[in-house]
Amino acid sequence: MAAGLSTTSANATSGNIVNVELWGSKTTGNDPIDFEAYGAWKAALPGIAGTNNRATVTLHGVSKQIDGTVMSSFPADVGGTNSVTVIR
Repeated sequence: MAAGLSTTSANATSGNIVNVELWGSKTTGNDPIDFEAYGAWKAALPGIAGTNNRATVTLHGVSKQIDGTVMSSFPADVGGTNSVTVIR
């Protein structure tokens, strides 16, 4: 999941908000990880995806057991304007 996604152009996605809530979800055995969340993600380097992107994932019930990788921005946003919050 990515709040802001840019596949080729630098700084092309900004000001996005994504909220996801999961109930009764079980994820195990996915390779190499079970879950990924990014505030912003850019597929092709160099440059950042964008700025001011926010992703929030709320896990309920058995979903609280889900482990994953969360990253505010890939590549890194040196201004720190992208974020991911996971609520258990």
